[in-house]
Amino acid sequence: MTRSIAIHWDQDVIRIATADVGDRVRVDDLVAFPIGDGSDVPAISEIISNYVAKHGLARADASVVIGRGQIELRVIELPAAPDDELPDLVRYQAKSHFSTIADGQPIDFIRLANGKEDSPVHVLAATLSSAELKKIQTVFESTKLRVRHVLPRPFALVNLLRNELTAPKYHLLVNRFETEADLTVTYRNRIVLTRTLRLPHDKAEQATALILEIRRTVAASPNQPSGGQVSKVIVLGSGVANQALANLIDEQLKLPAEARSVENFVSLGSSAAKAISDDNGSFAPVLGSLNLPSEPSEHLIDFAIPHRRPEPVTDPRRMYRLAGIAAAVTTFLLAIVLYMIFSRRSEIQRLTSELVILSLDSDSRDLLIGKIETLDTWKRGDINWLDELYEISDRFPLPDEAIVNRLSTSVGAAADEAGINISGLISEPRVENDMVDKLREGPYNVAQGKTGPVNDNKIFKRSFDLHLGLRLSQRNVDQLLRVTAPANDEKRPAAIPNLTEPNSTSAPK
Repeated sequence: MTRSIAIHWDQDVIRIATADVGDRVRVDDLVAFPIGDGSDVPAISEIISNYVAKHGLARADASVVIGRGQIELRVIELPAAPDDELPDLVRYQAKSHFSTIADGQPIDFIRLANGKEDSPVHVLAATLSSAELKKIQTVFESTKLRVRHVLPRPFALVNLLRNELTAPKYHLLVNRFETEADLTVTYRNRIVLTRTLRLPHDKAEQATALILEIRRTVAASPNQPSGGQVSKVIVLGSGVANQALANLIDEQLKLPAEARSVENFVSLGSSAAKAISDDNGSFAPVLGSLNLPSEPSEHLIDFAIPHRRPEPVTDPRRMYRLAGIAAAVTTFLLAIVLYMIFSRRSEIQRLTSELVILSLDSDSRDLLIGKIETLDTWKRGDINWLDELYEISDRFPLPDEAIVNRLSTSVGAAADEAGINISGLISEPRVENDMVDKLREGPYNVAQGKTGPVNDNKIFKRSFDLHLGLRLSQRNVDQLLRVTAPANDEKRPAAIPNLTEPNSTSAPK
C-alpha cells in the first residue's frame, strides 16, 4: 500500500483527501479549508504544509485538482495523422486557438472519437496559464510533497466514475459545489463536452437555474465533433438537494436521472465517512484523483504527465533483432525469386514447343489470327469508364445545384462508338445550360432529352436527361499487334520468336 494525498484547489476552498492506494483505495481522511478568494498564496501554503506535517505525509505522492475556471479548454481540428504525431500538431495549432500561450506553458489533450478513417481528427486540448502554474509551484515548494498529477476537475470526476461510464452511451455528470456546478457529457470515459456555471446565491433558485443549463447542455451535446444524444444523467451526491434535482430532471426533461454518493465508488474509513455524512458531491473530484495511472491516459488530461511524442528506441538488441529479421526476409524472398525464375523457364520451354506445333498448322494459325482480330475489336471498345466519370464529375455542377438519379453506359455496334446516359434533378434551368456547355467543351456529343418541372422537391425543381456520345478514336485507343505469315511460302513454318528477349511478341494460345 502507498500513502497518497489528493488536493482539490478551488477558488474559495481547499479539499484534501488522504488514502492508502494499492489494489483498492481506502480513504482515511477528508477535510475542507476555506481560503477566501484564493489570492493569499502564503496562507494556502501554510495550510497544506501544516496538514502534511500533522499526518506525516512528507515525500508522499500528491495529486492536484484545479477548477475549470483556472484552465482554458478548446476543441481543435487536425488533419488525419497517427497518434504519435498528435502532440506536435496540437502544440503547433495551440498558438492560434488559445488566447495566450507561452513557451514552456503546459498543454495536454485527449483525442475525441473519430467517425471515419482519413477524416479530420478532433482533440480536446487544455492549457494552464503561467500565473496559475507559478502559484501551484510556489505553494508546493514548501510542502515537501511529490506532485505526480495536475488535472482539471472534470477529468478527476470521470476517473472516479470510470467503471460506470464504459457503456457506449452518452452520460451527463452533474457535480455541484457551493457557488458553481460542473456539467460534463461523456462517452465511454471520454469527455465530449464540459461546462462550468455560476449558481445563484439563493438556494431556492439554484435548482431552476441548473435545470435550464442541463437542458441547454443536452441540446448542445449532439452538435459536438464526437457528440450524441444524452441517455442518462448522474448527479453526484446523495444529499436532499441532489435527490430533489434528480427527480426534477426526470420529470421536466424526461431523462433518467439518479443521485449517486461517492461511497459507491471508493472505500471510506470512519473519519472520511463522517465528513460526507450528507454527501453533496463536492468531494467527488478530489477522490477521483487518488488512483491515477502513472503514464498518460487516453481519457485524461494531466499537466504533470502530458501526452508527448514517444522517445526513439535505442536498444542495440532491438537493432540486432531487426537486422536478423531483415536478413531472414531477404533470404526468403531470394528463394522465391529463384523458384519463380526456374518455373518461368520451364513454362517458356513448354510454350515454345506448343508454338512450333501451332506454326506448322496453318489452319490453326488462321483461326488464331481471327481470334486476335476479335480481341482487337473488343480492345477498341474497351473504355476506362472511371476516367470518363472523373471527366464528367469535374465539369458537373455543385451538389446543391444538381444530383444524379441514374447513370448508364453503352458501347455501340461499331467499335468506335460509345455513350453515357445521365438523368437527375437540378435546381434551375440555368444549371442545365451551364452543365451542357461545359460537357460540350470536351470530346462529348451532348444530346438533351426530356426535361420538366418536379413538384415534390423544394430544392431540386427540375429534371434533366442527357446523352453523351463519345467517339473512341478521340481517346487514342492503342492498336493491337497482329501476327502475319509470309504471303508466298504458305507451307514454311513461321519463325519461332525468342520468348526470352524483352521485346519479342508471341501469339497467345
